[in-house]
Amino acid sequence: MANNLAEVIAKAKEVAQKILENEVAEAIIKLEQDHIQKDVYNAYTPKIYPRTGDLKKKENFKIERTLNGISVKNVTVHNGVNGEVKDIVDTVEYGRNYDFTGYAYSYEEPRPFVQNTKDELVASQLHVKVLREEMKKKGFNVR
Repeated sequence: MANNLAEVIAKAKEVAQKILENEVAEAIIKLEQDHIQKDVYNAYTPKIYPRTGDLKKKENFKIERTLNGISVKNVTVHNGVNGEVKDIVDTVEYGRNYDFTGYAYSYEEPRPFVQNTKDELVASQLHVKVLREEMKKKGFNVR
């Protein structure tokens, strides 16, 4: 019996990990994309340059396994004024390391879309709800 229980637990962990890396990660990415639109892009309209929308591009999100699940990180970078690679997420989130000055909008003003995503995720428990729903779809009796 212990062997069957161990197999069930191992299978549940395997299924849960796949759900975390797929459906849960997708839900988190969507939530952050919504915050990027609301907290960053809707904050002002640039007058000097066209927006690329890079912060929202799915390929700029990195999903990694962690000890207890997954990590979802926006890794958007651009070439800075002097050609160095710039972490755009850090620049927008914290309002530091801007290359451009003289614009009407204060680019140095933080627009914390990452923190807002984390706060909403904790408050809504979206990741838990998605995991639970998907585990049920796979035939697991979860509460």
